[in-house]
Amino acid sequence: MIISHYKYRKENTMNRNIIPVLVLICIILTFNYTVFAEALPDSTKGTISTTGTATSNYPPDTAEIILAIEITEKTVSEASQKNNTISDKVINALKAILDEAKGDMIKTSAYSIHPKYEYDSTRKINEFVGYLVTNQITVTTGNISSTGKLIDIAVEQGSNRVHNINFTISDDNKYCEELLDKATRRGKFEAEVVARSLGTAITGIKSAASACSDVSQPPISQRFFAQEAVTSKSTASIEPGSIKLVGSVSLVFFIDNSN
Repeated sequence: MIISHYKYRKENTMNRNIIPVLVLICIILTFNYTVFAEALPDSTKGTISTTGTATSNYPPDTAEIILAIEITEKTVSEASQKNNTISDKVINALKAILDEAKGDMIKTSAYSIHPKYEYDSTRKINEFVGYLVTNQITVTTGNISSTGKLIDIAVEQGSNRVHNINFTISDDNKYCEELLDKATRRGKFEAEVVARSLGTAITGIKSAASACSDVSQPPISQRFFAQEAVTSKSTASIEPGSIKLVGSVSLVFFIDNSN
């Protein structure tokens, strides 16, 4: 009798331990089923994808001029000293008409020294002619109308190269906001047209991605400006034109599959 009673208590204890485990397993299975049931509708919904775009031209408000002073002499010391003297003249003359309080600035953007060779066609060899020292200067101004004058002054003071001129928009957020709004409306309109043609309707949006950027202008010829500034006493004629901004929005819409 003692053995039977002990066996009964042991089996009863085991049953009590198994019950919580079974309950926990049921909860986990139920939770997994619920999550799957909630995720299933979106994964089986139909979608329509469209891309809306909008473009417009806007006036630039900033000019960036990249100039250089290039000097070749027999020694590095001679080339460097001569380059430094001319560079100081160019920089000081430009600073005199720049408005630093309004964000205008001038800086040295590159400086290099390397030996220079020229090909001797008679002897058919590369002959050493000296050391080339280059000081590249970048000028940024919000007064676009002064671009030609800045170039003229730089060349008059000894700058012998104008690499290029870039016109930009300092803050295009306002313009991009307008373009992205138009692009979004266009994309949604196209999706609604397609949905109606298919006998269905848009029920929601799955995803959206946007971008806004400018279409870069080609660099303006350096040779033209250098020659014009040297041969003419009048200010170089500069036309900044306009900058084209493009806004695009890629949209994915859910559609009604009940039909």
